[in-house]
Amino acid sequence: RDIYFVAINYCIRRLNTGTKMYVREALELYRLSLEAGYLLEDGIMPESTFGNIVSLALKLKEYDWAKSFLEKYQNQLHPNFQAPLFHFSMAKLFYEENEIDQSMQQLSLVVTKAPFLFLGARTLQLKIYYEINEFDLLESLLDSLRVYLQRRKDLGYRRENYENLISYAKVLLQLPIMSKVDIENFREKVLASTIFTEKEWCLNQIERFRK
Repeated sequence: RDIYFVAINYCIRRLNTGTKMYVREALELYRLSLEAGYLLEDGIMPESTFGNIVSLALKLKEYDWAKSFLEKYQNQLHPNFQAPLFHFSMAKLFYEENEIDQSMQQLSLVVTKAPFLFLGARTLQLKIYYEINEFDLLESLLDSLRVYLQRRKDLGYRRENYENLISYAKVLLQLPIMSKVDIENFREKVLASTIFTEKEWCLNQIERFRK
């Protein structure tokens, strides 16, 4: 068990520094750990482990496996997270499958006070609003996120990530009227960000305006 955890943590650290080649290795280690029963602590799967497994499967486009995992292990989560984490994970799955209406429906069912889940759901909501051109809703969401961050004093290093998300999303809204030079400068700023989990998504949106 300890050896598997060391290997998994190594892969996750490499992924966090942008080394994408470790996605497959990390998911396979999680699968082997699942089969061996190593991922349960007193019959409960940590929510971070559950979330990591789903995210890795989605990165590899293993959508059927991800759905099967969600349905099989939902009840192994702590009762406080069984419903909200399941619905959030299903929302992510539908988003990746471009089933936007179903993704939004699942997001509406995410009722939680846990910051990691609340902010994760709002991040996905933000991306959807931008992609479907619901800019008024996006502006309102950004304002509510800003207020939320001001009120929460317990976010640690994650605060910078969400502050970047709000700041960069506001710039994305201005891309249609920005000069090519300003767009390139913004792109370089995003590229240089070291604490920004949605960097790849943001760069993809910028790319549409570089052509």
